Formats: sequence, structure tokens, C-alpha cells
Amino acid sequence: MEIVVRVLLGAALGGMATWLLAGAALRAPHSGWLAFGAAVGALTGVLSFRSGHYDVGPAMVSSLIASALLAIAVCDLRERRIPNRVIYPLLAGALCSAWVWPDRSVGAAFIGCAVAIGIVAALAVLTRRHDRGPAFGVGDLKLVVVLGAIVGWPLIAWSLLLGTTLGGIGAAVALIARQRTIAYGPYLVAGGLVALLWPGSSPWT
Repeated sequence: MEIVVRVLLGAALGGMATWLLAGAALRAPHSGWLAFGAAVGALTGVLSFRSGHYDVGPAMVSSLIASALLAIAVCDLRERRIPNRVIYPLLAGALCSAWVWPDRSVGAAFIGCAVAIGIVAALAVLTRRHDRGPAFGVGDLKLVVVLGAIVGWPLIAWSLLLGTTLGGIGAAVALIARQRTIAYGPYLVAGGLVALLWPGSSPWT
């Protein structure tokens, strides 16, 4: 019975939170995209509340954070932008809720954030194109910092490795399909969700 309650609670919380956050993030909300986000949000909610993972408190925070990340991914896919109205509150919320995690510390969250800032600075310099700014979008760089605060150190390294690998595959597919640009945020979000929902998957923990 407890498993059923956790599944239903996770699905309801994740689905509803993603629907609302994606609706707030999009300039022109679209029912199809909102339904897609809600469905994936319900799945991440179930995974957050799965038996043997976290107690209800951390599971709820995990589900809400996953919903915010999914809202960012939906917005980037739909409108090719990462919304400040979600990214900044998510950064503050991640740092303020860092104490709830049983498997990482507040210090790990702040170190992860600091490391991500260093990575962002390096990427901005190394990928800079003459008179055109960095190859990575500013929103993508902000998202990296937020992921650092969410998953902490050393999980941010695992998150970025996954995200950039997936992004590289997506870029290769786009090149073959002769698409000029891709939304990179969803790939970073995917890496962050793996680190958030399966922290034990990292080879460095």
C-alpha cells in the first residue's frame, strides 16, 4: 500500500508542478508541450518517490527540482531560450534546500556551485568566437551553475559529462539532418536528472 501511495503522490506532484512551471516559463504556452512536460514530470516524480530512494521530505524536494529542470528543458525546446523566471528561483531554492539531502552536504552544494562557475568561466573563454561571443548560450552557462548547486560536488562532474556527451550526440544527429542549431539545455537537464535521481550512478561517489 505504501508503494502505491508513493507512486501516486510522486506522479501527481511531478506532473502538476511541471505543468505549472512550464506554463509560467513559456511566453506562449502550448497544451501539447505542457502535456509532454507533465507526463515526463510525473515519471520523474515517481522516480523521486520510489521505495528505498529517499524519505518523503527529500523526495518532495527532488521531485520539485526535477519539475523545474523539465520546465527549463521544455522552454528551451519550444522557444530556444532558458527562462530567468525559473533559473534564478531554482538556484536560490537549490542552495537553500541543500541541507535536506541525506547523501550530500550543504558544503558539497556550494562547492559544486563554485566548481560550475569555474567551468562556465573556462567555457566562455575557450569557446569564444571572434566578435560573436561564446559558442554556448548564456542560458546554458547559467544552467550549468544551477546544476552545480543542485547535485553538488563531485556529482556535477558526472552530470556535465553525461549532458555534454548527450549534447554531442544530438549535435551530430542535427548535423546529419542539416539543422543549423540545437537546443542544448535539454541535454544538460538530462545529465542533471540522472545525477539527481541516481546519485549512486556516478563513478566518483
